[in-house]
Amino acid sequence: MNTPHSEQIPANRYWAITGRIPGDEEDSILIFHLPDRRAAIAAFEEAMWDAEVQRHRMNEQQAEQARADLLSQHDQVVFINSVCVSDTRIEEA
Repeated sequence: MNTPHSEQIPANRYWAITGRIPGDEEDSILIFHLPDRRAAIAAFEEAMWDAEVQRHRMNEQQAEQARADLLSQHDQVVFINSVCVSDTRIEEA
């Protein structure tokens, strides 16, 4: 039962985010099905960073240092170019 004071969980929406790791030359697009913009951006950053760590085969210490270096140089770990949202499914063509 909904009352004026009960919290409702927001419905998931579809988010398409483009961006890149600083220093990379090409953007990536990833699509998420999450409740809000903040969660989608966090998921994008995590997925992009995980891919970067795997691509360079960094161990945990190297990954921590590389992340700290990016934050120091760019104030962020991932550059976000666009965030698009839809209530219907987004598909990459």
